[in-house]
Amino acid sequence: MKWYQSLLAHQTIALVLVVIVFLAVDDLLMLLFIQHFEVIRLSDWSYHIVHALIFLSSLVIALLVVKALRRKPVTGEEGLTGARGSVLNRTGVEYQVQIQGEIWQALCDEALLPGEDIVVDSVDGLRLRVRKIAPGDER
Repeated sequence: MKWYQSLLAHQTIALVLVVIVFLAVDDLLMLLFIQHFEVIRLSDWSYHIVHALIFLSSLVIALLVVKALRRKPVTGEEGLTGARGSVLNRTGVEYQVQIQGEIWQALCDEALLPGEDIVVDSVDGLRLRVRKIAPGDER
C-alpha cells in the first residue's frame, strides 16, 4: 500500500469516528433540550426509546458511510485492475478485449484466442496488460 493510501485510510477512519461522536452528542443534546424545555412531553420510558432510536439510526448511517468508503473504486485505473473480461480478437501484437462492457486494446505475454477469459493486471494509458485466467482461478 502506498503511503498516501495509508494516510487516506487513517484520515477516513478519523473522520468517521468524529462523525459518530458528533451524531451521538447531537442526539444527546437534542433529547436534553426536549426534556429540559418540555417542548414535547415524554414519559421516562418513551424518552429512553426515542433516544435509543435516534442513536441507533445515527449509528446505522455511520456504518453505511464506513461501508461506502471501504468499497473498491469502480472507475479509473483502480477500477480496471483485477477486472475480468474476454478476448474479442487479435490485432497484430495486441488484442481487443471487452472489460465491463467496453472494448480496450490489450497486451499479453501469452497467446490468446477469441472468447478466452482474461483478467487485467495493469493499465498503461489506454492500453491494458492482461493475462489468461488460470483454470483454478475461476470465481
